[in-house]
Amino acid sequence: MGAEALLKKMLLPGEYAQYLQFIQTINGFDVGLEEAVEEAKN
Repeated sequence: MGAEALLKKMLLPGEYAQYLQFIQTINGFDVGLEEAVEEAKN
């Protein structure tokens, strides 16, 4: 069983969605393009 399948078995659908959102935030995927451009300029 892979990690993704294991998580889907362990977590409820809402919990899995929250987990994915949390992971995206930690990895910086929640930053908008305009914000990233402004940060790159500085």
